[in-house]
Amino acid sequence: MTPCRRDLPSALLLLTLVLGCAAAEAPPRVLDGIPLQPEIAITEPPYRKVVVDFKETLDLPYVYVEHQGSYDDLRQSVQRLIAALEAQGLEPRGPLFGLFYDDPKSLPKASHVARLGVPVDVGTRARAPLFGDRTGTRTVVYAVAAGDFGSGRRVLPALYQRMKDWGWVQSGPVMEIYGFPAPDDPSGRFLTEVQIPWQPTR
Repeated sequence: MTPCRRDLPSALLLLTLVLGCAAAEAPPRVLDGIPLQPEIAITEPPYRKVVVDFKETLDLPYVYVEHQGSYDDLRQSVQRLIAALEAQGLEPRGPLFGLFYDDPKSLPKASHVARLGVPVDVGTRARAPLFGDRTGTRTVVYAVAAGDFGSGRRVLPALYQRMKDWGWVQSGPVMEIYGFPAPDDPSGRFLTEVQIPWQPTR
């Protein structure tokens, strides 16, 4: 296990903690002062009862690295993101997130495409290997799962079932947002908010 670097800005340090690096002290609990603060009840392991709701999300600028390959191994891409942010002096303005464009069950793992990114200030200019984009305003069905990095996939079946029940179809990539809860939450749980954009079945 790789020790955490302590000379990184706090936001980048939290990203390294997402990767599971060793830390001598308790991890930072917010990313640049912005906690992952769930608006609905958190779904706990073993994920038998998933709390699902829907909402409209904000249009946010972000920078990202592209990931190609299995969704089971995102660590190297997150490390590339951290290195690029540090090299270009960019400070994240919100939690790390992933955008997943392919159904892992329908394509070979080598063909999977995703983006690993962080929100940034409006007008931020990024250089390769970083790219810039905006999330767009999306209406999503979502749930929040407690667990390790990768636990978000455990709530996906419930989200897709709820969309089917409500007569909705997926209209864009799945988004997973990673982080720790607000400072007044003593649990220290790692959280993943999973969002699927939807539109009514026509």
